[in-house]
Amino acid sequence: MRAYFERLPFRTQLIVGFGIIAGLIFFSDMLKMVDSARSMAAIEHYFKTEDRIANLAADSVAALEKARRLEQECLQRWHTTGGDAGTTNCARPVFDQLAVVRSMMAEARALKEDLSTARRTRAVETYTLLYEHHFLRVVHLYGESAHFAAASRAFDTALSGLPQFQPDLRAVHLAEQQVLRGGSARDAAATEDAVARLQQHIVQAPLPDERRRAALEAVRRFGDAFSAYVQLKLEIDSASAEYMAAAREIEPALSQLREQAAAAQDSARGKLAGATSVLSVLGGLVWLVNLVAALALAAWMGRGLRRWCGEALAFCRGLAARDWSVRMLEAGGNHDLGQLAQAMNGMADSLQQVDAQQARQVASLEKANRALRMLFRCNEGMMRGASEPELLDAACQQLVAEGGYPLVWIGMPCHDDLSSIRPASVAGATAGSATDIQSLHFCWGGAPEQRGLAGEAIVREQAVVARAGDGSPGELGFACGAGLPLLWRGEVLGVLVLYGRDEQAFDRDELQLLQDLACDLSAKLAGMRDALRRRLAEQAIDYQTRHDLLTGLPNRALLGERLQQATIRAVRDSQRVAVLVLGLDRFRAISAQYGTEAGNAMLKHAAQVLTAGLRDGDTVARLLGDEFAVVVGGLAVQEDAMTVASKLMAALQQPVLVNGIALTTTASVGISLHLRDGVDTATLLCCANAAMVSAQAMGGNRMRYYAPELNERAMRLAALETDLLRALAQGELAVHYLPRATVATGGIVAAEALLRWRHPQWGMVPSCEFIAAAERSGLIIELGRWLLRDVCRQLRAWQDQGRQPPVVAVNLTARQFRYDRLEADIRSALAEFNVAPDRLECDIAESTVMHRLDEAIARLHALRAIGVRLSLEDFGVGHSSLGRLREMPVQSLKIGQSYVRHLDENAADAAVCGSIIALAHNLHLTVVAEGVESEGSARYLREQHCDEIQGQYVAHALPADDFAGLMERQPVLA
Repeated sequence: MRAYFERLPFRTQLIVGFGIIAGLIFFSDMLKMVDSARSMAAIEHYFKTEDRIANLAADSVAALEKARRLEQECLQRWHTTGGDAGTTNCARPVFDQLAVVRSMMAEARALKEDLSTARRTRAVETYTLLYEHHFLRVVHLYGESAHFAAASRAFDTALSGLPQFQPDLRAVHLAEQQVLRGGSARDAAATEDAVARLQQHIVQAPLPDERRRAALEAVRRFGDAFSAYVQLKLEIDSASAEYMAAAREIEPALSQLREQAAAAQDSARGKLAGATSVLSVLGGLVWLVNLVAALALAAWMGRGLRRWCGEALAFCRGLAARDWSVRMLEAGGNHDLGQLAQAMNGMADSLQQVDAQQARQVASLEKANRALRMLFRCNEGMMRGASEPELLDAACQQLVAEGGYPLVWIGMPCHDDLSSIRPASVAGATAGSATDIQSLHFCWGGAPEQRGLAGEAIVREQAVVARAGDGSPGELGFACGAGLPLLWRGEVLGVLVLYGRDEQAFDRDELQLLQDLACDLSAKLAGMRDALRRRLAEQAIDYQTRHDLLTGLPNRALLGERLQQATIRAVRDSQRVAVLVLGLDRFRAISAQYGTEAGNAMLKHAAQVLTAGLRDGDTVARLLGDEFAVVVGGLAVQEDAMTVASKLMAALQQPVLVNGIALTTTASVGISLHLRDGVDTATLLCCANAAMVSAQAMGGNRMRYYAPELNERAMRLAALETDLLRALAQGELAVHYLPRATVATGGIVAAEALLRWRHPQWGMVPSCEFIAAAERSGLIIELGRWLLRDVCRQLRAWQDQGRQPPVVAVNLTARQFRYDRLEADIRSALAEFNVAPDRLECDIAESTVMHRLDEAIARLHALRAIGVRLSLEDFGVGHSSLGRLREMPVQSLKIGQSYVRHLDENAADAAVCGSIIALAHNLHLTVVAEGVESEGSARYLREQHCDEIQGQYVAHALPADDFAGLMERQPVLA
């Protein structure tokens, strides 16, 4: 057949050849038509796939919007309910909607398994997981913040019955509302300052101990809850920002997916429509041209067609086997087969480049996924770390396990002479000759070439990368290394060092990711250190609030706890508990003679011997000054307490050396017994203290059991003395003026200054009671100095108002009269307010003058030299010497009210008053009758020519303004 064909004319061969080719082309066209129908079906299937993906993207957007709406409803419910347990349940629909989004993305990835779709869908899934994780954390934090609302309600309840603290309470809540409405750190600090002021006011307020402790405990709990709430709020804001960031990334990814599907649909439909219209018009022409060209070129194409087809077949098989190195042999010339071979070779080149690009993209995605996974695992490990070593170990191990780094370590800068860096955590295996990184020396001082990666990162306070290929020597034998400082608020907390075997490691994206990780690690590390510092500070504060700083013994608060425990054990074991209060008899004398150092040494010595003389279960505590308290439990009979007291008194008599001087003291002990004298700490201590005061009053170096009358007297005396100090400081004392009138005219010519004290709890305290307490405690000196200044100030004020200031009498007690700086105090008060001395009169009781009469007369002359008037009070009550009365530089005598009160009823009292008046007039002294209350007494005094009277008959004691008004009216006595 071949020979026959070759014998045919050339034209015939071309016609036959092209005819065959035309038939083949026609047959091929028929196959193409069939294939076109199949292609159309495939295109429609493609359209359905892209349309479904677009719908899934739109549905995912709707589900995401619903999740965001449910999220807002959940947070609004928390704000309404205060963060109760239902908040977690209301977050479940949000998580369900996010799960719907992830399922839709999985379906879209299954519909179209291309790289772009897979990347976008997986990105959406990753962001929804981040959204869910951070939102769950926000919900959990909201739940924890409910404790603050409970603490606030307890705080309001505890202070509801204390109106004096309501301004402070409102200030606290005002600052608290500023913080709740999203205030700054300054608002939080203002709240803490308001709480501190409230605590200070509670401590200073006159409240019962139990009520004060309850109020302080409520304030403390509120402060702790508020600090915890501020921290939770910061964490909520951080977590909210993180899940909002994740939410903002989801919608663009879904939009890109939908836009990709829409673009693919439009492109495919356009190509199909264009191909249909063009092929319908040019189809016939193309086949006619092909037929003519085929007939003309059949002979020329016949020879190489078979060889070319074989090569093309081998080429296609190679491409099908993904052998991108196969190529067609390109024949010389510019004919169609050569161009087709070039085109097919170009197609192979393009496919090879696309495959390489896809491989690079896959590697990049894998690297990014590994980096994100590493970051997530590191943060997860750091969240679980309960201590700084656990935190650092978790970070290093996750960087090695998930990041694939061969060696990672974290170092801490030391401020020693060598400026060394201490490796705190190491993970991975070292390279080269270094087998243990702990044995290597790193430093951040010295020359740059001596610092290494860690030192350079600390000094520069920025990330440092060193590669062996860049001319830098490889550290520890690795090709590449990076050092990242752990910075927090401008302070270098440490350094994170990582090594890699690839010189191209630590590119810009990877380094940025590691810097983010270093920031997270720095924040967590700083938070742990701050928490540790707070815990240590709280422990120190707790120790200071429960122990005496000088002796190290428990204070009153811890003593109460120990006493409560001892009483519980005693009740359980049917035994007794005794409370002993010990006072050092010579402590004040030792401190005054040898100084404060000696006194402190004596207190420390007492603490040591008392502690050594007790059993392990007993407690010794320091109360105030030189007083100690001892709780002794397990007593079979109450007499055992006396045995313990004797032992302790003997131990306290041991000498202590201070600067080479042996100092000794004795002790007075008061004893109270549980159940017999009281059941609570305050009562038992008060009883024992009263017994101790009684023992000291008997001369000291004694021990006494408690008696009720001692307790009542001691409590009243101690309360008066303590409150009197506060009264002076807070202005609770006032001066009233008792008018003094002449008998002849009835005009007001003088007044007696009387102290008045309105106590915030007891009301008006009688002057005789608190004056006696001040006299015993020595406060009378300060009280008298205050009275002198206030009287002089008022005299100056009346004079500045244009009034004639009256003579004002001030009583001097025995202690005041014997005070060696009395004259200086009087001169100072007169000079300070520029008051004439004759406007001030000093009243001295007759009994005070009669004690050490010669010294008293000398003191009276010294007072008279100042220019003030002198009056002898309660004349006739004491045992006066009429002969010495002439030597006293007094201007007036005051008849005691014990004689004046019953003048019209008692003839003896009337006779005494008449004699005193006659005696005073003979000595040229003015006579003043005190306590005149009736008309009969005033009439008798007028008949006896008494000079002046004072008492209820004239007027009762008045404030300064009312007394000034009375002087202007000048009432005339009947």
